[in-house]
Amino acid sequence: MLRLRGIKTDAGRKRKSCTFATNLNVRKATAISALFLLVVFAVSNSHYAYADSYEVVIKKGAANPSFDPQVERPEEWYTPTKLTIKVSDTVTWINEDHEKHTVTSGMSSGRTGFVRGDLGTPDGMFDSGLFQEGENWSYTFTFPGTFSYFCTLHPWMFGVVEVEGEIPNYPQNGEGVMIELPAMSLTPKPNYHVGTAWSPKVLKTGEQVTFINDFFDRSGTKKEHLLRYDFVIIQNGKEVHRSFGFSEYGADIKNFVFTQPGPAIIRFENVGGEKDNNAEFTTIVYQGSGEMSADAIISKNKQDPTLIIAGLYAAIFGPLVGGVAVWMHYWKPWRKKKDGSI
Repeated sequence: MLRLRGIKTDAGRKRKSCTFATNLNVRKATAISALFLLVVFAVSNSHYAYADSYEVVIKKGAANPSFDPQVERPEEWYTPTKLTIKVSDTVTWINEDHEKHTVTSGMSSGRTGFVRGDLGTPDGMFDSGLFQEGENWSYTFTFPGTFSYFCTLHPWMFGVVEVEGEIPNYPQNGEGVMIELPAMSLTPKPNYHVGTAWSPKVLKTGEQVTFINDFFDRSGTKKEHLLRYDFVIIQNGKEVHRSFGFSEYGADIKNFVFTQPGPAIIRFENVGGEKDNNAEFTTIVYQGSGEMSADAIISKNKQDPTLIIAGLYAAIFGPLVGGVAVWMHYWKPWRKKKDGSI
């Protein structure tokens, strides 16, 4: 049998050519896909890529509040006193003074307030702690708003950072990620499905917020009636509201007014009367233009459902029992029997 070796036919060359072309196309497609993903990543993270850094200097002598009131002099202990930045920008405070200082979010007491013993009011959003001469401290602002700060050791020192940026038109969690409402969570013991939605969907200071809360059993299909819980709001690391509540046919409503911007935790504690049976949700409160105070519209403690049921029974059966008593008192046959005359 005759065997041919080392001879390349046209069909073999065509197959080799097709294989080379296919590999080339695959490599091109892979390169294009990688480039596309790179562009998408760059665009989606553009607010980080273009974030800027700023410096605020605490100059020598900032710890001395005294000056001649007859001579005009700007109250500038943090330089610059007012700084305007954008979302995701970072501010670094540099201490050039001989004294230790802090950068603490909240309201300064001013020089006159300090004389009266007012040491300022922190709001809990950020706090550098003490840092001394030659040291610095940085903070990145992740949402828009106007943020005042002061030094807790020298409360006449104050500054303001104004953060520019668009407020989203959708609900979001504490990390700024869009979420769908109602948000749902499962308690650990026993298992209840707890959900909450808030209106308006974007939370702002000085505006009434209504929380619509839902309660279901473990399967998520049966509504829980008269389920006890504690409604708690924590903002900037501080508890700003706590009230007792219970579900009525699977739902309950709470109202609140935020006075400070910043991350917030909406927590349902002791669900079903079980200690540490909690569920929580996070969101962000933005600076608003409303002027409603925190105690204008706020949910109080609801009465215990047992007392409410007892009161309901008393309202229904109380008049009936009273009517029977009056009837028995005036009904002649009954009176005669009671007196032993029959």
